[in-house]
Amino acid sequence: MKYICLMLYFISSIVSAKNIDSSKWKAWIPSGWKLIHSSEGDLNKDGKSDVILVIEENNAAKRQENDSLSAPVLNFNPRNILVLFKTADGYKRVARIKGFLPRENDPESYCLEDPFGFKNLKISRGLFKIELNYWASCGGWGVSHETFTFRYEPIQRRFQLIGLDTSSSSRNIGDNTDVSINYLTGRKKTSTGINDFEETKPSDLKVLWENMPKQPRFYLDKMSSDCSNDGKTAQWCRYQYE
Repeated sequence: MKYICLMLYFISSIVSAKNIDSSKWKAWIPSGWKLIHSSEGDLNKDGKSDVILVIEENNAAKRQENDSLSAPVLNFNPRNILVLFKTADGYKRVARIKGFLPRENDPESYCLEDPFGFKNLKISRGLFKIELNYWASCGGWGVSHETFTFRYEPIQRRFQLIGLDTSSSSRNIGDNTDVSINYLTGRKKTSTGINDFEETKPSDLKVLWENMPKQPRFYLDKMSSDCSNDGKTAQWCRYQYE
């Protein structure tokens, strides 16, 4: 079922990509960049519809021909997140996030599919969520899905990470582990005994609740979605599952 959902997400992302109205936000897109996704909703709870734009650099020099596995052309152009608040005088840019979203292709793993390929960024009830999916067409069986939940903090004028939900499994055996972290309460829930290929019986499901050690607050502008190399990423990577 999970892989059917992945395919449906992939199809829907292709359709939505074709329907992006970039002309509406043209004034906010820097020269040499293009719009790949937009989401609207009230982020600061003032009753007005704000917007988040995901833009990607459009630089041919950051594309590379590939004669091995994966896509024939690899795209290493960076992506940014623009946050616009609606005001009485129109939109005002309040943030440009440069380090969080992964690029379409990974120079260390050509077979890794675009983690943001499903374009899942949603605004709801003053929060916004970014979903990233990791799976490779070659070189590994691992699959993971991550949902980051952020809330705007008006005093800091920054977006704080308040929740992280992850689901990881192996495509060959189907074993699945779900982790849900609430950074406001400091509680972590880990669920095991789930298998993507079999019906999960209540007796198989094991749920563990834990209190996490006290941690600093994490803000989107200082975060990276790539925690594979701790020496090159923000400090939040060292705390995310502790």
